[in-house]
Amino acid sequence: MKRFTKFVLALVMLVGITAPGSWASLRYFDTDRLEEKAYHTLTLRFKKGGTYMVVAAASQGGIDFDITVTDPDGDKVISSDDDDENTDWVRFTAPMEGDYKVKITAYKGSGWYELTVFDTANY
Repeated sequence: MKRFTKFVLALVMLVGITAPGSWASLRYFDTDRLEEKAYHTLTLRFKKGGTYMVVAAASQGGIDFDITVTDPDGDKVISSDDDDENTDWVRFTAPMEGDYKVKITAYKGSGWYELTVFDTANY
């Protein structure tokens, strides 16, 4: 978990450094455990035209988490299909205002994850 905390801090610092005068604001943070093939879904309200980044990081190696974001109508906006183990992320612009579903799935392996959602509108 210390490694992920360092990653998040580095990500936030990178946003601040590469986009002078702007800052990504933290919208949501969660940590939990998932067994292989299980998933958690959360609902977050996003504004139309808002730009967001969702990051899922595993607490140890050998775990592949996938992220899927669906809009208020249930249509898929974006999903991570990265084969990279340990950290997945997506960045998207919300096509409409409303309650979006953010789903994290333990595609391969079981373990703890940390899920972070940033509002990156000014990034």
